[in-house]
Amino acid sequence: MNIRNIAARIGMDYEEALEDYCGDVAALSERLESFPCECHIEDLESAVESGSEEDARREAKRIRKLAEKAGLATLRDRCHELERAEMESWEAELASIKALCSEIISVIGGEK
Repeated sequence: MNIRNIAARIGMDYEEALEDYCGDVAALSERLESFPCECHIEDLESAVESGSEEDARREAKRIRKLAEKAGLATLRDRCHELERAEMESWEAELASIKALCSEIISVIGGEK
């Protein structure tokens, strides 16, 4: 996986992410490759649809932390927005997060 080439497409600050991994490109690549299996966006979707404030915020935080570990700054920020948002705007925030996750998974899955 050529992380430098796909960084902008997946909302990653390549230099910052690489610094977080002390320059270990292989470790960063492994973290990115595991993202699709760990994301579980459907759990966030279920929480938002059920209207459970606690569950929605918990799932948004879980995905935010996962994104943070993978250097996915844009996804991290969007999840943080949902964590802070009022319930009325959750649907819009969720749609944005789902679209971004789909794009990330598509790019990561297609990049070997």
